[in-house]
Amino acid sequence: MKRICLALAFTLLATATVAAKGGWKNFYSREHKVGFKYSANWKLTKSEGSTVATEDFKGVAGVSLSKRAYRGTNLGDADATLSVGSISEETCKQMSSILADQSKPRRVRMGHNWFYMVTGSEGAAGHLYESTIYRTFHDGRCYQFDLVMNILNINNFEKGTVRQVDYGKFLADFKSMVRSLYF
Repeated sequence: MKRICLALAFTLLATATVAAKGGWKNFYSREHKVGFKYSANWKLTKSEGSTVATEDFKGVAGVSLSKRAYRGTNLGDADATLSVGSISEETCKQMSSILADQSKPRRVRMGHNWFYMVTGSEGAAGHLYESTIYRTFHDGRCYQFDLVMNILNINNFEKGTVRQVDYGKFLADFKSMVRSLYF
């Protein structure tokens, strides 16, 4: 009984935290028969294509981080894109050479779906671009969520004017989007 009460308390606390931050919005594409929830702190954008996928993918939707959400940190900007590809299941799983300095694909469960995930990073003139990609295959299509995050070198700012972005907190919102993917 104690465990049930404790689990319920944590669930209520997590729900209250999300509600306090403005809650969640829903996106659904009738054309692609796929949807997801995204933080109200993010802005839905029209997506022409995946930011890191090949031309085999077509953009479904994108969300961009509001500049206000992480004001005072060294986070430059961030975008998450959902795209769909007409490729084989085997090609969907491979994810070869998508990112610069790419990790080996790992199979992870997020919400009700299994994904293949890779990470990568690339640096350029005071910027670090961190990318995370999740792919899943459903009903003959490959669905890809990709996040590109621009982290500015904190040493380029006057001391004390910005703080290091809480990468874990930031990724929690993105992972919640991936977890919420539904067909």
